[in-house]
Amino acid sequence: MQASAVFISATFEEILDDLSSRFIINVPEAELSSVERICFQVEQAHWFYEDFIRELRPELPSFQLKTFSARNILFT
Repeated sequence: MQASAVFISATFEEILDDLSSRFIINVPEAELSSVERICFQVEQAHWFYEDFIRELRPELPSFQLKTFSARNILFT
């Protein structure tokens, strides 16, 4: 199954879980030791969501980076 097929049928919470594991949880420990690097990873997750996932699912809300970060607080 292609990744895009997974996003088409996933709930918003499942999408956030995927972004969390893809961009935060599975990064090297050295990346997590710096606030700047964590912020960079959150920004990468935001752009992946906006550029890829919303392309597949335009009904999902669009977020500015600040709103995306605050709303999801590292995708808890």
